[in-house]
Amino acid sequence: MDQEFNLANGSYSGFEKGKTALPFDLFTLLVIKTSTSENSVYDILEERQDIARFYIANSTPVKFPLKPTDKLQMLLPYLEPKTSYVVVLTKELQLKKQIEQLYDIKIKNQRINSRVIMQFLRTFCNYQTTNHLISPSKFSEMQLEWRNELFDIE
Repeated sequence: MDQEFNLANGSYSGFEKGKTALPFDLFTLLVIKTSTSENSVYDILEERQDIARFYIANSTPVKFPLKPTDKLQMLLPYLEPKTSYVVVLTKELQLKKQIEQLYDIKIKNQRINSRVIMQFLRTFCNYQTTNHLISPSKFSEMQLEWRNELFDIE
């Protein structure tokens, strides 16, 4: 697999053993080349949502819901994205614990150091739009679907 995907020796083994994070573009390529079903990348991620973690650059890996949930919708008003982190706008311990459980992270000093969560908030919650790695039409479709589900628009 290292040779087939033009990787350094042992890289694929590190991905398999969970020692190295699998870049999303390589994951997408693996799905396209090895999938025997019609499942999309997002279908596969959703099936493994309990173990999948996401990160960007030097961000902390986080668990992330791939579809809107009632819990996510309830917690969104307490999160505000900044340049490279997210501010938690509540000091209520129960709400902070729910945020920590949703993303499998720790809140430190009212902050979440996660670029994944920051970019999600900017993209889908009417903050500044961010760069994305999927086609503009697919991105617009996903954005519309998320906004409609989050804000119950029909």
